[in-house]
Amino acid sequence: MHLILRHWRGEYPLLTSICGMGVLAVAFILASLRLVVALAAHADVSLAVFARIQLAIYACCAAVVLWAMVGIWRSARTPPKTRWLVRGGLGLVALALIPLEIATARTSGELLQLAMHRDPLGSPAKVSVLGDKIRLEGGIAQGTAERFTRVLEAHPEVDVVELSSFGGRIAEAEYIAAQIRDRELDTMVVDQCLSACTDVMLAGRRRFAAMNADVGFHQPTMAGYNRLDDKLATEDTRDAYLAAGIDPKFVERAFATASSEMWFPSLEEMRAANFVTNVVLVDDQKPVDAAKTKPR
Repeated sequence: MHLILRHWRGEYPLLTSICGMGVLAVAFILASLRLVVALAAHADVSLAVFARIQLAIYACCAAVVLWAMVGIWRSARTPPKTRWLVRGGLGLVALALIPLEIATARTSGELLQLAMHRDPLGSPAKVSVLGDKIRLEGGIAQGTAERFTRVLEAHPEVDVVELSSFGGRIAEAEYIAAQIRDRELDTMVVDQCLSACTDVMLAGRRRFAAMNADVGFHQPTMAGYNRLDDKLATEDTRDAYLAAGIDPKFVERAFATASSEMWFPSLEEMRAANFVTNVVLVDDQKPVDAAKTKPR
């Protein structure tokens, strides 16, 4: 606390304030960003709790930046030439941070809605049961994991999770994926599985895909993420895919795709990469093994 107050009052030499306190502030911010990414992939953290933590981290990072800049400003007392040079540089830094501040304010609004259980993506995906299968259909919005958990606990006999989703929230997808791994369930794409849905599919002990199913990949992102957050999240997701035994070349291609785009590999490519382990024909919601059928 004494160190923090001394810097705030500008009592340290200018070089100490810039090289010591400034570096400390940057290290704190980078560690905070890593924490955000780690929490996003942690199956035990609900989306609402994650949003609240991220908002708190934003506030702390803003306070740290202010503390670092004010301390450096106050330390730059003499000589006059150095004082104005340093303070002018701080002014330029403040101007450069304006776009980031605007983006943070905009995404904080979405995080606030998530913290209040009001997901802008809409209602949770529909989760239903048909025989020994659970079907997840729709966007993986806030509340989908909770809905999935309730249905799974009520029907412990299921062994296949059917997927028909355009993707959604990473945290929700990871929570669902953790349950699939724990119970060693199979996953199957009926028609489409995009973005965060692929994390759910990856969790399957066996991963089925219908002949004409579309599976789409891109870099992960979410509300409040900046480029560094996206980079850290991409690295974590890439590591998870490699650990699951997916071909490294396929993984690199999948996560080289920007979050604003989508890569649709062929069924043959997914089978060769071990992302899809079985090809199926879907007839009245009943999968029929067709692993030797010619892929599209």
